Amino acid sequence: MKILQFDSYKSLLPTKNALHLKLISGGAVSFICGAGDVSDGIKADCVLQKFREGLDLVLIWNGNEIGCDWIRAICGKFKVPYAYIEQGFLPQKDTISVFTNPEKILEFEEFEEFDFDEEELFEKFSSKFPFERGVNIDKEKVVVPMQLSYDASLYRMEDPTNDFFRIISGYVEASIDFDGIIKRIVICPHPQNPNDYRKFDTFPIKNLGVKIKVSNRGFLTEIKDCVEVIGYNSTSLYESRLLGVPTVSAGNIFLQSCYPRKSFLASVEAHQFDPTNDTFEEITKKIWKNTQ
Repeated sequence: MKILQFDSYKSLLPTKNALHLKLISGGAVSFICGAGDVSDGIKADCVLQKFREGLDLVLIWNGNEIGCDWIRAICGKFKVPYAYIEQGFLPQKDTISVFTNPEKILEFEEFEEFDFDEEELFEKFSSKFPFERGVNIDKEKVVVPMQLSYDASLYRMEDPTNDFFRIISGYVEASIDFDGIIKRIVICPHPQNPNDYRKFDTFPIKNLGVKIKVSNRGFLTEIKDCVEVIGYNSTSLYESRLLGVPTVSAGNIFLQSCYPRKSFLASVEAHQFDPTNDTFEEITKKIWKNTQ
């Protein structure tokens, strides 16, 4: 089996490498390319050559993002099936979710084919990640999770970090106008680039009398008592939403629609696998079941 993994950013995360190694150890031939590769004429030709030589499957990481139109068109031309694949949920870096259509990941009806017990899967899922939302909610506190400036969803912005803050600030200002209570913004730096938050210091949000603090406690700790989470389209927004914290997404994310929490959790669990611990057979079965 020959598999091409297409990523929106060149350097794959450890979890993706774990999947790559598991595919190879299972006897598959796995290739990796990124969005930057297809913009390079020489490398793009190399990718096309892989299609000409014959591929059985293409895995598209971060399905809706930059460069995917190109790879989907090539799959169509060569009649190669593909599946969308993402870092998993709760915890993000330990699992991978694979699905046919990322626009419908929240539509529970699409997952009835799995024939699973929703309550049983919900208990299995939630037991992995116990979370107790505090009873004393700080109504003055909003949490903003950072995203990497080279994140695929920010890739097309002229100045990713500043544009990110400009967009988020607009949503924070709207929340302040709505209830007038918010007094503090807690920024949670991205663990892969803890210094990305620094440009926030120059932002006019401070003119509204809102104090800005950078967290050293981590996102999941901070959201236990905040009144709201405001972000762009970080996977952490799924976490806060699924854990029952009011969450606002400024970007194009599947969370724009509100679906029953248990149905969403059960659906995600049904599409999820662990590339480190699951067998090659289990992983490939789950991938092929979600391939179009």
